[in-house]
Amino acid sequence: MVRASIEPSLDHGQLLKDCYNSAEDDSEPSDFSWFLEDRPARLVLEQVWWSAKHPRQVAAGGRGNASTGGAAGGLPRRHSPLPLTLFTMASLDRLPLLEAQCRSYPGPLSVAVYLPLLVEAGGGGGGGGGSEPGSPGRPAGAAAAAGAERPELREAVQQLQALFSAMEAAPRACGLLLGLYSEATADPAMAALMPTNALRNAALLAAGGGGGGAPLVAMVDVDLSASAGLAAAVADPQRVPALLSRARRERAVLVLPAWEPDRGFSAQLGNQLADMALAGGKDVLRRLWLGGPGNATGGGAAQCGGSGGVPPGADAAAALAAGCPGLLVPFDVKHFVKGHRATDFARALEAGPGQDYPIQYENGYEPWFIAARELMLPYDERFRGWYGDKITQVRTMAAAGRPFWVAADAWLVHRPHPPAPARALFRREGGGNNATAKGVAALEQLVTPRLLRRTKFEAYVTHSKNMDYWQRRGLLLGGWEPTLSAATRRCWQQLPWWQKKQEEEGGA
Repeated sequence: MVRASIEPSLDHGQLLKDCYNSAEDDSEPSDFSWFLEDRPARLVLEQVWWSAKHPRQVAAGGRGNASTGGAAGGLPRRHSPLPLTLFTMASLDRLPLLEAQCRSYPGPLSVAVYLPLLVEAGGGGGGGGGSEPGSPGRPAGAAAAAGAERPELREAVQQLQALFSAMEAAPRACGLLLGLYSEATADPAMAALMPTNALRNAALLAAGGGGGGAPLVAMVDVDLSASAGLAAAVADPQRVPALLSRARRERAVLVLPAWEPDRGFSAQLGNQLADMALAGGKDVLRRLWLGGPGNATGGGAAQCGGSGGVPPGADAAAALAAGCPGLLVPFDVKHFVKGHRATDFARALEAGPGQDYPIQYENGYEPWFIAARELMLPYDERFRGWYGDKITQVRTMAAAGRPFWVAADAWLVHRPHPPAPARALFRREGGGNNATAKGVAALEQLVTPRLLRRTKFEAYVTHSKNMDYWQRRGLLLGGWEPTLSAATRRCWQQLPWWQKKQEEEGGA
């Protein structure tokens, strides 16, 4: 068994900031050549908010408001924190999604929020430097001096403070471990290609310091919310020993099946359907996916207009009552079936309580999953944006011999939102906001890497595919390791909750 000893008196936020920011790190603003040269992002941890919620508050349970993201209901009061920390990353325009995720899981949630700071080439960095002591439930960071110079930094701090305060006041919402990470860049295209994997690693670094050093972690992207069953499963004292044994002794991962409303629906209807799927049981999931006979108030599936269709003007309840099929579908099933095919969604619906089942990994699989914290492998920080970022980490876990299981009692639901710039270009998706439009414009600028004139987006996709190929080849030959920033490596070595003590029972 592996244990991490966390002293309650430690100032976790300050420890994280002290290890992450170093004067020795490169302060040169990034440009597009950084990505093409495989250089990881240079992030600065500007400010930290660390939840002061007592474990009994975080895991108290009770019936939540489904319209705000669904909260776990009926959980017993606990005198110890939930053994699972979710971790994720987000841009400022996705804070509403972060709030929905926080309200869906009443345990620790570690978040790295991204703020690009555009500077002229050769200009100074985007902050960092001095710090002020923090305390549990209060911010600690270095934003004060830089904020006077950068209004966008000051505004970001205000937005995050408001969100943090609201979540601290909501006893059934998560306990946030929240960090604001800036990146000084001279290229708007780099700002449009968020350093997703560097931010995931940053959130994972903080995860061990929250919730009493929870032994389990799960990376769940911010646009997904957790079903009530997830908190119920990790709060069940009869189930937790088996979860821990499988994750630690068997070194297995537990996949959380991911669903989404049909992407052709409006945001309003999509969120209604997500709330319904999160709060309901498998009978609701089955009807949302496969349809069913209309009830006394509905006219049956004939009025649905085919799979994914709904009666004109109908809300989620009316569509469900009509028995419309395809209201909810397995995640990304229409665009990248390999990404989640191995989950076997039909079997997930049929599995009884506690009947988690094993599956075989296949190349291209990219689920969200629970793993032992000390066995969660880091993300390759060369990958930015939304191509190859998560899939390469899952592939690394599979290459390390991790068995894959699927959770029978918990699932995730993707919420509708405007597409990221790279995704909007790659899949030619509409429905973007102003941030999407600006990012698309930046990525459509022309460059000439290796004497080939192309847009930055085309160069981005080509280089991402090349990195993906070399990773697959390296894993096959042996000896491949993910590229990490100096800050990530330093924090893994210095943070006390990552100083693992191997005991005779169960070691590495």
